[in-house]
Amino acid sequence: MMFIHLLLNEPVILLIIILIGFMAGVIKGIVGFALPMILITGLSIFIPIEQALASLILPTIITNFIQSFTISKATFFSTIVNYKTFLFFSSIFLILSSQFYSIFSAELIMGFVGIILFAYTFSQILGFEFKFKNNGLLTVITGSINGVLGGIAGIWGPLTVSYLMSLKIEKNEQIKVQGIMYSLGSIFLLLGHLYSGIFNKYTFSLSLSLVPLCILGLFIGSIIRNKIKQTTFKTFTLVMILLASINLIRKAFL
Repeated sequence: MMFIHLLLNEPVILLIIILIGFMAGVIKGIVGFALPMILITGLSIFIPIEQALASLILPTIITNFIQSFTISKATFFSTIVNYKTFLFFSSIFLILSSQFYSIFSAELIMGFVGIILFAYTFSQILGFEFKFKNNGLLTVITGSINGVLGGIAGIWGPLTVSYLMSLKIEKNEQIKVQGIMYSLGSIFLLLGHLYSGIFNKYTFSLSLSLVPLCILGLFIGSIIRNKIKQTTFKTFTLVMILLASINLIRKAFL
């Protein structure tokens, strides 16, 4: 078991990994995303990237379901219907790309998406406005790229939230929609990597050990979110996306 191995041989590294999980939960509680991004970035410093990808799966599934359970069943299903195009293409390409993990260059895909996100976020900070049609061609393209990035690198939050921000959704509604989208995506990620073999009985233990502090961080972050204004929320979200894009570019090219 990976958790037992780290506990016996590298207890300090295990503690750092679990604390990274806590901080990832806090950030997700505030902006509704970034948990997988923070986990894979932080964990891959200490363990191989394949193990880091497997380890983020259970915390991602559970925190996403907690996030989506703040709404009624009717809203849950209506959200799926309203964003069916984005969800469909994200899910299909996530499953497909997870099966070709060893073929694709995760770094190259990260860099490509990072450049797109950086350009989008920087233009938002400068005051440019982008408006998507919920079921238009750009939605198909964005959903497809989002799925590929999710399947290859376990990161689909920044692109999803950029898409939702372009639709001008209120912060609490945005958090709910993100929770539903990420819940579905994380289930497909689990199924995809059960089949690919990356998520197995060895990586399961570490993934499970990250869950409690991720949940604690999520609740602390949600308390912080409820105390900030919509404009502050948008600014903080843009900053997080900008940092995410820079990190993706760094991992790809440096």
